[in-house]
Amino acid sequence: MDLEKIRQDLQARQQALQARLERITDEVRSPLEADSEEQVVVRENQEVIDDLGNIARQELRRVTSALVRMDAGEYGICIDCGAEIPDARLEANPFAERCVECEERHEQGGR
Repeated sequence: MDLEKIRQDLQARQQALQARLERITDEVRSPLEADSEEQVVVRENQEVIDDLGNIARQELRRVTSALVRMDAGEYGICIDCGAEIPDARLEANPFAERCVECEERHEQGGR
């Protein structure tokens, strides 16, 4: 597995997400039109944009966490059981924190 390539991809994704969040923040903070009907539409759009921002923030946290794990030499190691995460999983999901078994348990509410 080419860790340097994955690092570069994660860093590029991190930059793209940060830029997207800046645009979203600017959009949400834009002033409202004077027309009350127009304000309703703008507020609804801002809620959708804010939800997209929340999704981007979650992904940014996952990407940043993967980069931190790389720097610490812990990338590719399951945070729950300590097993090595298969290369195929990391290639499909480069910010995976858990092996498949632990991820399934985590999603079901267990550890």
